[in-house]
Amino acid sequence: MNLQSRLLIIALLVLSARASAQEDPEAQQPRRGPFQRATRSAGFAFGSGEQTTLFAASVGWDHSLTRLPRAQVGYGVRLNLVSGSTQNFTEADPNIPPAQRTSILIEDPLLVAVNFFAQAQFALLAGVAAGFNIDAIGIGFGPSRVGVPSAGATADSTVSAQHFNLLQGGIRDRGSLNSEFYVAFRVRARVAIRVGFAHAVSGYEVSRAGGGRKYQRFVTFPFAAIRLGR
Repeated sequence: MNLQSRLLIIALLVLSARASAQEDPEAQQPRRGPFQRATRSAGFAFGSGEQTTLFAASVGWDHSLTRLPRAQVGYGVRLNLVSGSTQNFTEADPNIPPAQRTSILIEDPLLVAVNFFAQAQFALLAGVAAGFNIDAIGIGFGPSRVGVPSAGATADSTVSAQHFNLLQGGIRDRGSLNSEFYVAFRVRARVAIRVGFAHAVSGYEVSRAGGGRKYQRFVTFPFAAIRLGR
């Protein structure tokens, strides 16, 4: 077999291999990592209970797990607006025994928070999923209010929103944070309804001149939300 014949055979083999790769869709797909491509969504939520009303708007990104397609993990940014009637706030100092912590009444509290959150969701059935999300860190603001002594405090004091929100767990939480535990029902290709319970903490603080104390209130109440996206 001469050199030209050998070159012709090699060329035919290369062309045949390339044609087979083009016909095989798996050969064209790059190797995937643990997460699939992110999908973006927007959501709006309303909840009420325990003298508290919550409005929330969010945008998030979800990744399905390559090895567990029913599961999704994600992250996003959420705007929370929390208001209510006169409420009791308890001093947030883990170094003080619960029985010795002071309390104040705050009339018409109003707090706004912009937080980064994490979320996870698992598909139970076709169009039905269960999940949760939780704020991790952000900023808070809102108008100042007057704190009236409720237990242990001795005088009225001006309180303002805590400006730094941080998830640390229980009484160690700072500022205003929100979390949701829910079941989601997909009603259209890009529309889902979520219902469940929200667990939120609201935080105020007294100026350093007034003692620098921090006060917080934990509430749990039902909520409903709509999600737009895939």
